[in-house]
Amino acid sequence: MFKDAIPGMDKVFQSEPPTGSVILVVGSAGTLKSAFVYNMVANHMARRPNDLSQCVYVTLEETRESLLRNIQNMGIPVSERIQVADLASFLRAVDLWKDHLAQAADYITLILQEASRPFKIPTNLRVDKAKVENTASEKEGAAAYKGPTAMKPSIFVLDSLNAFNTLVYQGSTNIRKEMASFMFNLRERVATSFIVMEVGDPSQYKSEHFLVDGIIELGMMQTEHSKLKRYLKVRKMRSTKHSIEPFLIEVTGEGIKVVEELI
Repeated sequence: MFKDAIPGMDKVFQSEPPTGSVILVVGSAGTLKSAFVYNMVANHMARRPNDLSQCVYVTLEETRESLLRNIQNMGIPVSERIQVADLASFLRAVDLWKDHLAQAADYITLILQEASRPFKIPTNLRVDKAKVENTASEKEGAAAYKGPTAMKPSIFVLDSLNAFNTLVYQGSTNIRKEMASFMFNLRERVATSFIVMEVGDPSQYKSEHFLVDGIIELGMMQTEHSKLKRYLKVRKMRSTKHSIEPFLIEVTGEGIKVVEELI
């Protein structure tokens, strides 16, 4: 989904990451992390109007309305095939589920449920009914589906890991082990996962960097003319051919695009 999801991304990727990858998108504030992931997923789906791709996007640091407003202000189209759930919805879910959860703030259970929750295919999606039924029957837990129009999402986004860690792992004595278990569950439930993480210095690796399959760094650098430019750099992507050089990215009237390699 990388090579054709953002204009110019074929300059960065020569092959695609394997299905089931968990990819970390890191950068400091203002480096377009959320917009980049949403733009990439929305474009990927728009280029495949007849397939069954769906996405659940969980935002824990801003409301659904704020996220979509910021997306639209950058010329990125809102996709009805991306289901956005925000922290407020999870707080309501915790209240509804509190009698069934091990603890009141068991966000891991709720987020994993959301990541693999079947939801209806939009009515304007032109798909063959038999194809939907066959695809559903091949998926684990197909008996739980309510009908041929209910499909599990193939893409999951968690925005951000910083907020997730605060909610879930505060006071934990072995965050790395618990994080590894969480990512294993994501790989079992969803085809591809993107995890947004704000960092001060992307070159400083943390435990999360070793657990994921790929790392895309978004940042800002100063040019020789003392101008700040946004860039994209792939630091890691297992089983994938890609450049390791930084590439200039810009926001256009139609979203984000990769311009050229920064030398």
